[in-house]
Amino acid sequence: MITLSTCATPEDHAAGNYWSDRFGNPEHRIDKVGVLVAKLRTGH
Repeated sequence: MITLSTCATPEDHAAGNYWSDRFGNPEHRIDKVGVLVAKLRTGH
């Protein structure tokens, strides 16, 4: 599994939105989780 977390804070701040939760996470947090479903063999 792999997890990617990022946020849109530059866009939020440009729009005047400086909100964050008690942990400092911005309002528009982006989280994506990926799961490996197959492994391909190569000739290497």
